[in-house]
Amino acid sequence: MIPFLTVSPMLLHALLAAGCAALAAFGMLALGRARKRAQQAQIGQLHETLAALRSEYGAQTATLLALAARFDTLQQQISADARHAAPAPSAATGSAFELGIRLARSGATADELMSACMMSRHEAELALRLHGSRSRAATPPARGAAVARMAVVASSSVSGGR
Repeated sequence: MIPFLTVSPMLLHALLAAGCAALAAFGMLALGRARKRAQQAQIGQLHETLAALRSEYGAQTATLLALAARFDTLQQQISADARHAAPAPSAATGSAFELGIRLARSGATADELMSACMMSRHEAELALRLHGSRSRAATPPARGAAVARMAVVASSSVSGGR
């Protein structure tokens, strides 16, 4: 044995314990730095995600505002169209349908109802279904003259007997 390497066992244990403590402290320091780098990377990713979300939110807000403005414009157009398209209520409108009902009951055709009462084809067909004669075969062939007479009489009553 070499005399200058003689160390007391207690000192050897103390040196080993100090070395282990230094190694543990160095390991803890390295682990803390690694965690800090990982957390900083996560924070960077969260900042990027937040910036992307803010940008998307801004774009969606702009789209929503544009859609709201378009909706308001369409609502105004619909209101204006409804005011212009709605016919003014008049006695002639009701009496034209009454004339159509009378003509349908007397056996008029859909074409005759359309020309005499200014009805659409669907209105004329509906009037015939609801008020027309039940049997078309039993309708006399000379109904055209009767329809014309009723149209003249009805139009003179609508116009006030002028």
